[in-house]
Amino acid sequence: MEIEQRKFYEEQINRYKELRPLYEEYSKIIDTILENIVQGCSSEHIIQNRVKTISSFANKLFSPDVKYTDPIAEINDLCGVRIILPNVNEMNTVIQAIKDIFLIGISSTGDAFKKIIENQYPEHYQTYIIQLDPDLKLYNRLNLEMDIYREGSLQMENLK
Repeated sequence: MEIEQRKFYEEQINRYKELRPLYEEYSKIIDTILENIVQGCSSEHIIQNRVKTISSFANKLFSPDVKYTDPIAEINDLCGVRIILPNVNEMNTVIQAIKDIFLIGISSTGDAFKKIIENQYPEHYQTYIIQLDPDLKLYNRLNLEMDIYREGSLQMENLK
């Protein structure tokens, strides 16, 4: 590996170390908001959240599949949440409630995204990138990847 590239990676890792507490705080805020939304739509649900570890962030940087120019802006899953619901109707209700509150984009990476685009599992699984209102300057441009599952439809992957 080139010295310049290694130095770039080290700078990005140090930058993420500094920002990670902000993502942890953001994750807690989003979790509270989502808990309130989901409770209004479903009596049975599971919400899990996580902030990407520093080692997982570093592994993503070193992946030969993608070359990042601004990893913190380009990696959508530095903070993530998974919502598991008992049925498709509740999943659709929660998705609509979330769309009414958050700025929404659809995930641009990974096999799950491809399955959604190919319409293989739309009734079981949706992935979105969400942001809070841009007027909240502290959290401006912080993305969170959100997966919404129908319970029992897919094997759940571990939160990393």
